[in-house]
This record gives sequence, structure tokens and C-alpha cells, in this order.
Amino acid sequence: MLESIQQAASDKLWWIVLGSAAVLAIFDGFFEGLEGALSGISIIVATIFIISVTSIADYIKDKRFVQLQSMIADELITVIRGKFGVT
Repeated sequence: MLESIQQAASDKLWWIVLGSAAVLAIFDGFFEGLEGALSGISIIVATIFIISVTSIADYIKDKRFVQLQSMIADELITVIRGKFGVT
């Protein structure tokens, strides 16, 4: 699970969004007070929520894939090839 979170958080786009939201929170907080800072903080919280949901969905998907892979079994099937009926 931790690997899924690290993989989702390693995307540079999320870091840009979080950095922009932090800058917004700082400047709006400085010029408009607490109400201005809340817009940046809400973006940061929403981004963290999206990263969490995405990583949980990826973890579940990976877990299901491993389960399906374990169900695949090698089967031996007799095949007749050629003109002489060689199997």
C-alpha cells in the first residue's frame, strides 16, 4: 500500500499543484487573512485526498491482478500436426 502512495505522490504534476496551492495560501493569507489562506489550504487537502484515493484504487487493482494471475494454470493439450498424425 505504501508503494502505491509513493508512486502516486512521485508524479511531478502533483508537486506542481501542491506548490502552487502553498504559494496561493501564503500570499492570500498575507493579503486577505485567514479566509484567503483557506482557499490554498482547501486545494492542498483536495490534492492529498485525490492522491490517496488514486493510490488505494491502484493497490486494489494490483491485488486483483495478482489473484487473477495465480488462477491461470498451464495446460497440456494434445495437438495433431502434419500429414502423418504426429502428436
